[in-house]
Amino acid sequence: MTNNSIPQPDERDRASTALALRIEGQPYRVIAEHLGYRDESGARKAVDRLLTRIEHERVDELRQIEGQRLDALMAGHWDAALAGDVDAARVVLGVIDRRAKLFGLNAPTAVAVGVGQITDREFAEQAAELIAGLRPDMARELRGAVPPVHDASRTAVPEGYDTREPVSSASVAHSAETTNEPEPWADVDDPAPVPRREAVPEPAVEPDPEPEPAPAPRPVNAPPTGGYMQRLSGNRPSTVVFNAP
Repeated sequence: MTNNSIPQPDERDRASTALALRIEGQPYRVIAEHLGYRDESGARKAVDRLLTRIEHERVDELRQIEGQRLDALMAGHWDAALAGDVDAARVVLGVIDRRAKLFGLNAPTAVAVGVGQITDREFAEQAAELIAGLRPDMARELRGAVPPVHDASRTAVPEGYDTREPVSSASVAHSAETTNEPEPWADVDDPAPVPRREAVPEPAVEPDPEPEPAPAPRPVNAPPTGGYMQRLSGNRPSTVVFNAP
């Protein structure tokens, strides 16, 4: 354990010693016990901080050395560039650009992002400018990759099949000679007739015959009866009617 009463060496020197022991292959536990760190995590953090500090110091040191080299290169071409030497002027400009990038002297580039809509005319003009800026070989390759577009003028239609509608060359190929017979695939005006089925008449249904009317009852004369019936009728003969079945 670390004793606060005992003066500790400089923290940087102790971290440098810890790094040297780590390079020798000593584990952090041994380094912590040897240098008085509380535990091995303290020794590990000290070594990591020292490595980060050394890395930044080395980068800053290299940046300063590179800047001195650029200054010496510019000093050797400055007078010639001012005298009008074109090559020397190019070297000086290159040194200035390199120095600005090395020390971060260039201002960030502003990028404007917009979503404005452009008209068809503006789009065509920009496309024409882009195509005009291409190299001749790239332009030829671009023209070869695009399929040719034929003239969309009205083509001749065989006599008898004119529908009075414009026919585009994209759908009908141009031909120097036209025939009266349409192509089989284009025969849309005279399709093959579809056979029609003749209607079969349904048999007539005769109505049921009406029943004959029942015959009227015929009167049947019965001979006069005597006795009780004769007395009721006042001794007059009575007629009894029987209905035939």
